[in-house]
Amino acid sequence: MKWIVAGAESGLGKEIVVHLLQNGCYVAAIVEDYIKIADLTSRFPHQFVGVEIARNESRGIASHLQAIIDDFASVDGVILCDSTLSTKPVEEMTADEIISSVTFGLTNPLLLIREIIPYFRYKNRGKLILVSSTHDKQSPPDMSVNYAISRGVESLFSSLTDDLSAFGIETSVINFNSEDYVASVADKNNWAAYSMAECISSEITPAHLLIC
Repeated sequence: MKWIVAGAESGLGKEIVVHLLQNGCYVAAIVEDYIKIADLTSRFPHQFVGVEIARNESRGIASHLQAIIDDFASVDGVILCDSTLSTKPVEEMTADEIISSVTFGLTNPLLLIREIIPYFRYKNRGKLILVSSTHDKQSPPDMSVNYAISRGVESLFSSLTDDLSAFGIETSVINFNSEDYVASVADKNNWAAYSMAECISSEITPAHLLIC
C-alpha cells in the first residue's frame, strides 16, 4: 500500500512510518523539518519520500500532494498523526504561538484532506486515518490547545464519514493514551512510541482495518 503520513517528524508519527516501511508499504512523510526524517531516505531509498512543508506554506499543499501522487503513481491512504505539542496553558501562549499551533495542527491537515478527497472520489476508494490522543477525560490546562486542535480534526472526520463512505472512502480514528502521546512526541519514552506504532501499523496494513 502507498501512504501519505502527516506528523511524522518524531515520536509516534515517525515510528508508524518506520513500521509501515518495514511491512513493505510505500510512504511519503509530510514534515516541517526534513532533517528529522532524512535517515529514512537512506534506509528505505525505494519506498520512502520526505516532503518538507513549512507552517507558512499552506498554499503549497496542493502542489506537494500532486507531486507525491505522480511519484508513487497512486496513493491508497492518508494518515494524520497528532504532532502539535504545546505544553503551555493557553493564557501563557503568545498570539503567534497559538496561530502557529493551529496552522500546523489543524489548518494544514484540513487542507490536505480537502485536496485528497477529490482524488479518492475519482478512484472510488481510499482511507483517511486520524491517530489522535484520547478525549475521554478532561485535558490538563497545559494541553488544552492540543486537545482543541485534535477535537477539531476528529469533528471533521465525524462529519465526513457518511458522505465519503458512499464513494468507497473509509474514515477511521485511532485513539491512544494521552500520557503515552506526550512521552512519545517529546521522545521521552521510545518504547511507548514503538509499541503504539506496532499496534497501529499492523492493523491498517491488511485489507481490513481494525481499531486498536
